[in-house]
Amino acid sequence: MFSKLLNSIWGKKEEKLLEDINKLQKIGDELIILRFRSISEQSGGILAPTNNTSDAEILEVYKTVLSAFQQAAEQRGEHIPALNLNYIAFQFIQIYENMGNEFFLDHLEYQIDFYHKNGLRDDYKEELSLF
Repeated sequence: MFSKLLNSIWGKKEEKLLEDINKLQKIGDELIILRFRSISEQSGGILAPTNNTSDAEILEVYKTVLSAFQQAAEQRGEHIPALNLNYIAFQFIQIYENMGNEFFLDHLEYQIDFYHKNGLRDDYKEELSLF
């Protein structure tokens, strides 16, 4: 009986924790979108993401780029700081909006291959704070 009670309590706490994590993830996603959009606005719409790129597309590009570079860094036994990853993702958002999804994916593959062979490009070592 005691174990049923503990399982019931733990299950509710675990469920609440998962809800809280999901809420925080949603807030983080919204902040990422707002920050990238504010950069575009500050540029007078010269820089992406403009209204031609949806919020969902911004997040998809961001997460795809971060995942690819983090995985490549892990394979190289390296760590790429978050501020550099944000900058890299910003560069790829430009490519996505201006050149399309197919070119974005091809270029990402090319850049990951370059990173595997040569390390992080110097021009990707810029920092961009999103928060």
